[in-house]
Amino acid sequence: MQNYGICSCISHFFCVSLRTFCAQDMKLSIITINRNNAAGLRKTMESVFAQTYRDFEYIVVDGASTDESVEVIREYDSINHSSVHPLTFTWLSEPDTGIYNAMNKGIRMSKGEYSLLLNSGDCLAENDVVKSILPKLHTDGVIQGGMYLYEKKPECLDYGNGMTEMSFFDVIGGDFLHQADFVKKDVYEQYGYYDESYRIAGDTAFFLKVLGFYDVSFRCEQIPISFFEGGGLASGKDEKMKALQLQEVQRMKNEILGPRLAKVCAEDCRKVRLFDTLHAHKWSRKLLTALFCLTNWIYRKG
Repeated sequence: MQNYGICSCISHFFCVSLRTFCAQDMKLSIITINRNNAAGLRKTMESVFAQTYRDFEYIVVDGASTDESVEVIREYDSINHSSVHPLTFTWLSEPDTGIYNAMNKGIRMSKGEYSLLLNSGDCLAENDVVKSILPKLHTDGVIQGGMYLYEKKPECLDYGNGMTEMSFFDVIGGDFLHQADFVKKDVYEQYGYYDESYRIAGDTAFFLKVLGFYDVSFRCEQIPISFFEGGGLASGKDEKMKALQLQEVQRMKNEILGPRLAKVCAEDCRKVRLFDTLHAHKWSRKLLTALFCLTNWIYRKG
């Protein structure tokens, strides 16, 4: 029995070492950031460690929590070490300067070709999410799946703006779901990480920059990826945070677009997005085309 135990430990050691050595060839890194949300963190980690496909990297970045968060991390770390098929799991707990500082730490630590940012409280939608999405992670810089909202009906699945061809106004609308977005690490390295001077709108600014201006390739996959907990800084429930979000979005537009273009977007965004929605339907597209032809004919006659 003693020899068997030693052999098992040696086998486990080499298994973990091999996984760590091969982590540089990982296709996917899932990153969770957390600060004093032990209950939400437990929920998130449970959904990640329950994945049937184990060949991915998991990173938890904790912001020096003062609740039981570190105990939860250590608990799952211990469970992972005793698992027959352990994940490549890394974690740290230290002070940070905000959400985007923690996200950037995790991205820089990651070894996966793509990364998914899954905040504490958010969960993977099914135990087969990684198995389903992994074959789809190729070529494109940003790949978006679907996201359920906890606070709405369970069947309410949001695919952001990936259902139709994406326009500039889709990007500036800020409907990209980082809890369901897989971003190539090359994109961060080439165009920059999240702007840490933002408290809420850093992810919106990032996607506007890389998709709206640098034309990074984008693809939508009809695969449910996550449950979004809601209730965070950007949920809109806190009036002060809501005001800050509006302020940061306006700042983002002024800095990235410039005041003149930001004003044009503010005036025309709703009109263009309505046009895009109507244009996506065959019957309304024909109607719009007929109206444009009639308008042009009238102006020519005038």
